Amino acid sequence: MLPDESLYESHGRVHVRAGGVVHRADEYDEAGLDVLFQMQHKHFWYRGRHRFLLAALKRALSARGVSAEALRAVDLGAGCGGWVDALSRLGPRFRELAFVDSSPKAAALAAKVLGTEVSLFQADLLDLGWRGRWDVAFLLDVVEHATDDVAALREVRETLTDDGLLFVTVPALDFFWSGNDVLVSHRRRYAKAGLAALGEACGLRLETARYFMFFLSPLLFASRFFGPKA
Repeated sequence: MLPDESLYESHGRVHVRAGGVVHRADEYDEAGLDVLFQMQHKHFWYRGRHRFLLAALKRALSARGVSAEALRAVDLGAGCGGWVDALSRLGPRFRELAFVDSSPKAAALAAKVLGTEVSLFQADLLDLGWRGRWDVAFLLDVVEHATDDVAALREVRETLTDDGLLFVTVPALDFFWSGNDVLVSHRRRYAKAGLAALGEACGLRLETARYFMFFLSPLLFASRFFGPKA
């Protein structure tokens, strides 16, 4: 039997949301996926993010006294599968591990690096269909692209069990907004307080929030204050 057979149809290895999938290119352009595929295992930023997330995941599971072997985990808006691949190789072993993205190209690229133990789904973040399906979900550098971040997070909340864990990464602080944000179709940046308020509006409670990769901050501060003025 296929996973979630009533909700998803098998298209080869990928299970596609029944009724069709909307991929909003204005929120994430597929043109950048080939570059992402090449970067996701080698670039220092992704490698650093993987280490940060693995440590945060282990802390959270330890604090709850639960084993990953009893849990189902999913990466939503998973791009080309870099985090799922790292998690399957380096992280704790989950009862089930899944990849979800709305882009058929992203799913095809992810299939090249993800083992057959990983379930692959193609679905729109606003129409996942699951209710209480996942114990752990990852939403990594996704909500800043969403036109409606509240609607997206509410749908994600519905997919989680009552005591489910959601790990979110987003670009931090409006001060750091730059032309690069525009280039990669970011709609917003977040501070801790704003992220907490967003979670509360969606039925989620922020347990902990940390800034990471801030060793680059002094360079950006310097460029803002001492660089050429527009």
